[in-house]
Amino acid sequence: MSSRTAQVAICTRHGNAREVVEIQAFDVPDPEPGFVRVQMRKAPINPSDLLFCTGNYGIGPETPTPVGLEGVGTVESSGGGWLGWLNKGKRVAVVTRVPGTWGTFCLTASQMAIPVPNSISDEQAAVYFINPASALLMCRWILNIPADGWLMQSAAGSALGRMVIRLGKHFGFRTLNLVRRPEQVAELKELGADAVLVVDESMPAVDFIPQVRSACNGSLPPFAIDPVGGALGGLMLQGLGSGGRMLAYASLAKAPTPVDPRILITRNLTYSSFWLGHAVESLTLVKKVKMIHELSQLHQQGLFQVETFSTYPLADVTLALEAVESRQGGEKILLDLES
Repeated sequence: MSSRTAQVAICTRHGNAREVVEIQAFDVPDPEPGFVRVQMRKAPINPSDLLFCTGNYGIGPETPTPVGLEGVGTVESSGGGWLGWLNKGKRVAVVTRVPGTWGTFCLTASQMAIPVPNSISDEQAAVYFINPASALLMCRWILNIPADGWLMQSAAGSALGRMVIRLGKHFGFRTLNLVRRPEQVAELKELGADAVLVVDESMPAVDFIPQVRSACNGSLPPFAIDPVGGALGGLMLQGLGSGGRMLAYASLAKAPTPVDPRILITRNLTYSSFWLGHAVESLTLVKKVKMIHELSQLHQQGLFQVETFSTYPLADVTLALEAVESRQGGEKILLDLES
């Protein structure tokens, strides 16, 4: 084996991704024991990738460094170990905490190269893990929302938000979905949303809470997930019922969430964080295998389908990053790493 020269998107310094990402030649070394080298096919642009470029993701090497945490490709070589050997030559969904999926080759741990069935397209396989695993773990493994229980979620029109709606229909829990644009109401209800509210973060709690109560058949929801934070996150906390639990899994508002301790105390609320990397690391090997198996089953049942993709060649990564800023609803922007 020998190192591979790859064309890779490099974050040259921290800043807006459109301004700091460049395509460069990069030597991808031989994989170490327990790792594989993957010849990439496609990779998505996720919010986590953009946070990584700005330096606000929380982990990662110093710049300059490759970008990309997820994608799909073919295992080209293994550094050793039965799992790497078993998957050599197979098409796999790639997840890595060491960025680099926005390139023609990348390295990842053997256990994070997940074989995907032929029935799943490259596009769907490129987004096989991060959003689906987040939705599954939050709703089913952590909150464990019961049948007929109400879940309130913000950014409900996103790709992950739509997955949560489908999970609700599949497992029997109900979703109250918060959106910004009125035109999303009918679209999400057609998808299976039980209730949709158009909410502005400037809405006062005195108006928000009655709408939530009415949408949830007279009661406040006991569960919530929020990727927005800021003033909207604060509103959602006030709209939780007694004993409610809320998970913050992103910070799209780029502003602190106001938390009134009296509300937390008197209503016995729990406000905590969810980060997929930490959640997966905390699982035993048996539970990781169980999670991958459950993800595979739900994928094949269509619960994690992304309806709309726009694809750009790697050389046009700047155009792809511009498209991320103007995308609508659950559209996913992909990089084609073979063109």
